[in-house]
Amino acid sequence: ALFISETSASIALQCSELLHSEQFYWELLGAIESSVSALAICQSLPEKEGKDKFELTQAEQGSTRSNLFPTIASIWPQLMTAVNRNSKLRNRCLKTLSSVVNCGGKFLMSRVTKELWPCLDALWRHGPSQAKYAALEAFSAICDSKVGRTALAQFTSLRCAKTLTSLLKKQREKSDDAKLLESLVVALSKLKEVDADAVFGFLLCLDTTPPLSEAPSPRRFEVLEASIAL
Repeated sequence: ALFISETSASIALQCSELLHSEQFYWELLGAIESSVSALAICQSLPEKEGKDKFELTQAEQGSTRSNLFPTIASIWPQLMTAVNRNSKLRNRCLKTLSSVVNCGGKFLMSRVTKELWPCLDALWRHGPSQAKYAALEAFSAICDSKVGRTALAQFTSLRCAKTLTSLLKKQREKSDDAKLLESLVVALSKLKEVDADAVFGFLLCLDTTPPLSEAPSPRRFEVLEASIAL
């Protein structure tokens, strides 16, 4: 495990430093994903019991279990620079970022809130179609991961729910991009596993749903038709 951990950390770091080169961009991102995943597996391994446990020095035992977060912290800036710099390769980089978040979890909460969320929000609102699909797919992958969900602060989940439901309402009115509509529904269905109250709260049709004090009993609420799929 020690050899795998140190080798994976080295590969991820070296590949991230080469992301400025477009020649092997896909291969570099694939290597980063595989390396970070290997580090996550090494960190989740139980410590050895009995005599074998003491064959490693204290420093070596710590290295086996502590390479994941320092490596993620080192490669994160390069990944964010790449996703913001190169529009042609942005979609592939978003996939790698979601994979890294799904390994880093809560450790990345601040970075997801301050850096990744604004990037996704901008792409959802103003990006070209392919970028919107990729951004929604990356977000769905994070919400679909038990570890990835821990990287979403409650405030971030609320903002995501608000943005996605707003875009869903606008897209239903336009009806000009079936794939985008489907992607929005999928993203909201995944976000529901993180914060169901936020999702269904923003899906309420406020124009036709009366206040609780005025609603007849039993109370009924009108929500977007898309919520049926959630």
